Amino acid sequence: MKGLLEMELEVLEEGREWIRRRLQERLQEQIDAIGAVCPQAGIMLKNQRRRQLKLRSVSGVLELNSWYGYSRARCLGLSLS
Repeated sequence: MKGLLEMELEVLEEGREWIRRRLQERLQEQIDAIGAVCPQAGIMLKNQRRRQLKLRSVSGVLELNSWYGYSRARCLGLSLS
């Protein structure tokens, strides 16, 4: 039979994993909603592709698929606002 400390540690780990997965899902939803858009210029990125991004959080490592590319406006120093 497991002791209280062992059970508590297991439950804490399960909770941390649930939080990590939920945080990863929510961040991925935000990335997908934004799309392949330059955050500064607000235009579509050129040569866009997905790139795996790993972030360390209190709950563990988050693995996200983010957009990668370049913005012609940013390369030319243009401001579209």
